[in-house]
Amino acid sequence: MSEAVVHLTSPLDMAITGRPGESVVAAWLAAAKGYGGVVARADETRLAGTSYVYANPPDPEMSALPAGVVALAITQAGMAGFPFLKVGDERDPEFGSALTVAGTIKTNSGLRVQSSLWLGTQAVAMTSCPENGLLVREQFGGVLVCRSYLWRSAGGRGGGGYSVNSVSGCLPSAINPVTGACSCPSGYSLVLIADSGPQADTQGRTRGYLCTG
Repeated sequence: MSEAVVHLTSPLDMAITGRPGESVVAAWLAAAKGYGGVVARADETRLAGTSYVYANPPDPEMSALPAGVVALAITQAGMAGFPFLKVGDERDPEFGSALTVAGTIKTNSGLRVQSSLWLGTQAVAMTSCPENGLLVREQFGGVLVCRSYLWRSAGGRGGGGYSVNSVSGCLPSAINPVTGACSCPSGYSLVLIADSGPQADTQGRTRGYLCTG
């Protein structure tokens, strides 16, 4: 891991008050929350903070920093309590708000949610899919899973069914609740499951259909 030091080129207290003032530097160090350092007038050979000490100058190729100069340093020791995540971090960040990620989230373990799982992508049953095991929303409701590179129903609502009368046609009471009409969703096949028999009176002949995927 790389370490970095960012420092002023002139004393902080002189820049603010025009004269040496330990209280100004002390207030700044407190605001830096442990990441700040200073070249103290009592020991101008060091640039020191609560979690690090560098020689002054911190780099042999630069000039020594004047007494009163303050700095911020990112060190391996200081990163142990750093509030931001780093590669390989084992801490649980416990985010308190929403998290937006532009790419794919991968986990080597399980995925748990305390509330609902929302799927944004929709697909049509029995059409091709790119990778087995994917889950999407079905066009007319329900969930589709990619098996053998085809979107197939994961169970639940399915394709529904409906009936049609030869005289009265498609009645509102007989429509498919999935499509809202006497039809099957895209990707589903029509199967005749009931037939009232040859037309014998004015009531007509009624056929019932099931939509299978």
